[in-house]
Amino acid sequence: MEALRYHPWQRRAALGRLLLGGLGLGALLWLLWLFGEEEPLIALILGLFALALGPLYLWRTGLVPLLRGGLEVRLEPEGVRIGGRLYPRSAFRGLKGPQSPRVPLEPEPGKKSPWREALEASGRQEYWNALKDPHALFRLDFGEEVPLPLDLPGWDRLLRHLGLDWTEHRELSTYLGLARGLAWLNGLLYPPEEALEVWEQARRRYRRQMALFWAGLALVAAGLFVRQEAFSALLVLTGFGLWAWSGYSLFGPNPFLKGWATRYNPLQALREEV
Repeated sequence: MEALRYHPWQRRAALGRLLLGGLGLGALLWLLWLFGEEEPLIALILGLFALALGPLYLWRTGLVPLLRGGLEVRLEPEGVRIGGRLYPRSAFRGLKGPQSPRVPLEPEPGKKSPWREALEASGRQEYWNALKDPHALFRLDFGEEVPLPLDLPGWDRLLRHLGLDWTEHRELSTYLGLARGLAWLNGLLYPPEEALEVWEQARRRYRRQMALFWAGLALVAAGLFVRQEAFSALLVLTGFGLWAWSGYSLFGPNPFLKGWATRYNPLQALREEV
């Protein structure tokens, strides 16, 4: 009997996104409050925009992963036990999602659906992923629908235990082949078993560059508090250089010229290796 659980680093990452994102949102609203004395209308519009998207992002990427961080899935001979409840293998009818029955993945030969166009549209990938929770995109059908958590390590083994190969499910394999970005690297999406090795290499690279990114910001902040001007300038310039280089490599200069992390997909990386 095999048990599938979240890694501790996934819960730490979710907590970090929640705390840092909350601090960032608070700082942004404070700056807009100050800016509002000069341009109240612009500050109000920007503030409403931040209040509309900020909490949604924190909910999807921080709070929701934390809430399901204690989930345990057991693969038993009779079926799967999710959150303590047994779902018999004999009752499994298949995997549903992500599109509505009225909006098929490919509505007509040669014509893409709005769902697929949204995934492929340049510059909209991160926005789409921020609004869509991978936990609920696909659902296991046992007569009642149970979310398939695509961030759970071993979700592909869960499907295999139920008699379904993820590569044979057209919608799921299409989604995983198209989804790109930081979700793969920070624990919001977990790769299938065959892509684990290339994904672990990318994760190590991502962690090294993120360490340089935060170290650069820390050096800049330290330099601002140092009274000796030459040493202060050295810290600020060194920190800015580390921050700019790592940020450019990870995220790119703008939404149209993305860095490697915002373009990352482990399945594509696996195909390129082969």
